Amino acid sequence: MKKIIFFLTLLIFLFAQPVSAKGKSDDAPLLPEIPEKEGIYKDPSDPTKRVRVLIHRQRQLTNNLLTCSDLDSSEPISASVWKLPTGSWRYNINVSSVPASVGSSNISTIAGLGFNEWESAQNSVTFVRGADTTVARSRNDGLNIIAWGKTSNAALAVTYGYYNPTTGIITDVDTLMNSNRQMKWSWTPYSQGSCGVANTYDAQAVLTHEQGHWLGADDEYTEQFIYHTMYGYGTTGDISSDTLTTGDKTGIGLYYQ
Repeated sequence: MKKIIFFLTLLIFLFAQPVSAKGKSDDAPLLPEIPEKEGIYKDPSDPTKRVRVLIHRQRQLTNNLLTCSDLDSSEPISASVWKLPTGSWRYNINVSSVPASVGSSNISTIAGLGFNEWESAQNSVTFVRGADTTVARSRNDGLNIIAWGKTSNAALAVTYGYYNPTTGIITDVDTLMNSNRQMKWSWTPYSQGSCGVANTYDAQAVLTHEQGHWLGADDEYTEQFIYHTMYGYGTTGDISSDTLTTGDKTGIGLYYQ
């Protein structure tokens, strides 16, 4: 009996492992819910589709090189496994979920500024604000949400992209910013200076990074990308990610040629 239990446990473990972003989407596991773990999975609502989970992580720096300087870099970023369809893409904001320290009245401006940055880097996709929503979880439901919601404590934000594995075209994309009480958020408009609020994460800096994922931009973790908006770690006080580097723009521009 113990041997049977062991082998059943082993099988469950093996089938629950996600493939890497570079792996074959046909190998994606079928799970009843999407785990909050980076990888590619079958869409629980439609096993013929895929969903990729991308996690923006926290990193504390011992200096203010990133937070008080907006340095450029020309290294092109890489792409993910999906693209948005050409034309207008509608997004929906959960205004009621926005922390008071950011301000619900500011979220429209914050989201719009980020999307403007990515629109300036390519000519295929424009972003249009749709109706507000009260949804604060990810589903392949036709709502492309921006909301503060439940994520793991290690995440600043999580983006979920639902796409057709044959065409690579996105059908739904959602971003959840971490609503944990211990996560400190703020917003400093880029025009007001080179530093954000100390010991807090800037909503625009983090959201602009996530909006790059919407277009298919991947996370970058090596040192040549440390000044990029698509650098995989977020830093307290950083507002430099509000604007794209030359490499951010070049990479996404090439992807949408």
